[in-house]
Amino acid sequence: MTETISELMMKDHVKINRMLLNFDEAPKEKTETSLLFQEFKWNLEKHFFAEEKAIFAIMQSIEGADIESVFQLMEEHGQIMTAIKNEEQSIKIGSHSDISPLLEILKSHAKYEDNVFYPKLDEFLKEEQKKEMIKRIKSVVIY
Repeated sequence: MTETISELMMKDHVKINRMLLNFDEAPKEKTETSLLFQEFKWNLEKHFFAEEKAIFAIMQSIEGADIESVFQLMEEHGQIMTAIKNEEQSIKIGSHSDISPLLEILKSHAKYEDNVFYPKLDEFLKEEQKKEMIKRIKSVVIY
């Protein structure tokens, strides 16, 4: 059976959430905290890149594609990155803020993608479009 876009991206959501929780549970030593957060951020940025360049870019060229959802998700990417920049500032000054707002926006974002957006793609796209998206995703996001 062929992998689906949903399966690939859901695996990545699990990995990213685990990294954020590892960061939150780590001892609050500035160096270790910073390294764990940077690893989380790097993987999240790769995830966003895969979405924006592998999925959204292809969708924009497909007639009848749900472009409104793409705009909504990209706006959420901006909100998430703002929350990440705020946390980076906290880490820089030796403070570790409550990450629950960041975790909540990530969970909400992933829930929509996992339950609505990706399943629609798996259903709506032609096989060659799905294969191209999966190929691009795999070239960026490694499990």
